[in-house]
Amino acid sequence: MAGDESKGATAAVVAGLVFLVALVVPLFFLFRMASAPPADPAALKNVPKVRKDKVDKDGGKRKGRKGAIDRMRDAARDDDDGAGLAAGLREDADEAEDDADDAKAAAKRAERQAAAREREEAREAMRERDEQKNATRRQKDEAREEKQRAKEEAERLKREADAKKQQEEFDKWKDLITVDDEGTDEAEAGADSEGLLANFVSYIKEHKVVVLEDLAAAFELRVQDVISRVQGLEAMGYITGVIDDRGKFIYISVAEMDAVADFINKRGRISISALAAESNKLIDLNSKVIAADAALAEEDADAILETATERAASANPSHTSECQ
Repeated sequence: MAGDESKGATAAVVAGLVFLVALVVPLFFLFRMASAPPADPAALKNVPKVRKDKVDKDGGKRKGRKGAIDRMRDAARDDDDGAGLAAGLREDADEAEDDADDAKAAAKRAERQAAAREREEAREAMRERDEQKNATRRQKDEAREEKQRAKEEAERLKREADAKKQQEEFDKWKDLITVDDEGTDEAEAGADSEGLLANFVSYIKEHKVVVLEDLAAAFELRVQDVISRVQGLEAMGYITGVIDDRGKFIYISVAEMDAVADFINKRGRISISALAAESNKLIDLNSKVIAADAALAEEDADAILETATERAASANPSHTSECQ
C-alpha cells in the first residue's frame, strides 16, 4: 500500500512538472515576441500560414502537444524574421548615417563657397576704395597744380603791370624834361633828358630837405608836376622819403630807414618822443655835397635808365627798344 502511494505521489509530481513546463515555455516565447521589434509587413507576407483545420485525430493530448510545437516553430520563425528586420534596420541606419555625412559635406562645401564669395567681395570693395582714393588724390593734385599755375600767372601779370607802370612813369619824366633847342637831334635830346633826370635825383639827395617850390623853380617845372615826379621816383624806388604838410620833401636813405627799424625792433614798445629823438640822431638832415661832375651825372642817369628799361622789358619789349 505504501509503495503504491509513493508511486502515485511521484506520478503526480512528474505530471505537475510537465504541466508547469508546458505552461512556462509558451509564456517565454510570448514574452520574447512582445519584446522583439515589430515585423516588417513585407516580410510577414512570406511567412507560411498555419492551417487551423489541421487537427490530430488521436485525441486532445496529441493536439495540445502539437499546438505547443507549432507555437515554438512560429516563435523561431518570428525570431528569424526579427533578425532580418534588425538587419534591414541596421542597413537603413547606415544609409541614414551616410546621408547625414553627405549633408554635412554639402554644408561644408556651401560654407567654403560662401567664405570664398565673401573674400572676393571684400577684395573687390578694397579695390573700389583704393580706386576712389586714387581718384580723389588725383583731383586734389590737379586742383593744387591749377592753383599754383593761377598764382604764377597772377604774379607774372603783376610784374608786367608794375614794369609797365614804371615805364610809363619814366616816359613821363622824359616827356617832361626835354630839350626844345632847334637843331638838336634825338640822340642829343635823350642824353640831355637823362642828364636832367640824374640832376633832379642828385639835387634831392644833396639837399636832404627840399622845398618843392624851390625844386620846381630850379628845374622850371610846376609844383604839381614836381610832386607827381617825386612820387613817381619813390614808386620806382629811386628815392625814399616823406612829403610833410609844409610842402617839403625830406629825403631819407635806405640805410637810415633800416637803422630806425632796427632801433624799434630792439626797443619794442617806444614812445613817439623817444622815437623822434632817436630818429634825429639816426637821420642826418644836413645838406651833403655830392659830386656833380659830368661823368658821375652820366653814370647816375645811365643806371636809372637801365633799371627802368629792364623792369619794362617784360611788359613792352618793342616800346623799350624805341626808348633806348
